[in-house]
Amino acid sequence: TNGDRVRIKVKPPFKQEEMIPSLPPISSVILYGREIRVYSPEAFPPEMDKWFLERMKSGTNEWVEEEIPVNLPGITNWAADGVVPRHAFWRLRKAPDGTIWGITYTYLDYNDLTRRTDNAIFCVSTDNGHSFELISHIEYQPIPSVDKKWEKRGGYHEPDITFAPDGSIFCLLRTTDGHGIGPLHFCRSIDNGKTWTKPAYFDDRGVWPTLLTLENGITLAGYGRTGLFLRATADPSCLKWEDRIAIIPPGEYQTETCSYCDMVALGEDSAYIIYSDFNYPNPEGIPVKTILGRKITAKLA
Repeated sequence: TNGDRVRIKVKPPFKQEEMIPSLPPISSVILYGREIRVYSPEAFPPEMDKWFLERMKSGTNEWVEEEIPVNLPGITNWAADGVVPRHAFWRLRKAPDGTIWGITYTYLDYNDLTRRTDNAIFCVSTDNGHSFELISHIEYQPIPSVDKKWEKRGGYHEPDITFAPDGSIFCLLRTTDGHGIGPLHFCRSIDNGKTWTKPAYFDDRGVWPTLLTLENGITLAGYGRTGLFLRATADPSCLKWEDRIAIIPPGEYQTETCSYCDMVALGEDSAYIIYSDFNYPNPEGIPVKTILGRKITAKLA
C-alpha cells in the first residue's frame, strides 16, 4: 500500500556438512524415493531461522534483499539429498485490506501428523512485508473415498488462495506426490483465515494450482498433470464451478506440459496465463519445450 514492491527470495540451501544437527530428527519421511529428515527448530543454529524477501522501494528501480522477522511457532527444518533448505515463502498474495499474505507449506512440530506431512501455512504482514505473523495452518485431512493412496500421501503442497467476492478466502491444495496423481482439495475461510473448513474434493488432479479473482467477480483456477486446465466460477463463494477447459489436453505423464501456470489480471474481465508446452513447434517445425502465454476473457453468459 505504500508503493513498494516485494518479491520472494529463495536463498541457496546449506550443505548438510555445514549444518550438523544437535538433536535427532523428529520424523523421517520417504517422498519421491528420497528420505526427508525433519528436525525441530532447536536442532540447528539461529542462521536456519532466517527469512528473506527482496524489496523495490517506491520511486526506485533496484531490488534490495531484506531479512524479515517471521513469527511462525513450530516451524521445522528438514534435510534431504545432502542439503538443508532455508525458509522461504511459496507465494505472496495481497488482500483487499492491503495486508500481504505469505504462504508456504512444510512440516510443523505440533503433533505426529504435522511432523510427517506437509501443512499449508498462512502468515500475514500488516506493515507492507517488513514482518509476518502466523495466522493459521491447514493440516492434511485425506478423503479416502476419492483417493485410494491417501494413507501414503505426503500432505498438502503448493497451496494458493484467492479473496472471493463474498468476503471469504478460497484455497486449493495439491496432494499429487511421489505416490502418483492425487485429487485437488479445497478449503474456505469465512473469518479472514483464522479457521478453515474441512478440505473437500475439487478435481481429480492438480499441481501448482493458481487462483485469480477478476474485478467482474469471476474467479479462475489453473491446474493440471496430466494436461493443463482452466476452470471458472461466477459464484461469489467459489463453491459452484463450471466444467474445466483443456488448455493442453492430457497425455502420458509429463510428456505434454509440466502443468504449472500463473495468471495476472489484464482488466475487469480478462487475464493473461503463462504455461509450458513440451511439444510446441519451433521455427524449424521441431517440437520443443516452450513457455507460452495467452489472453483469457471471462464474462457472464
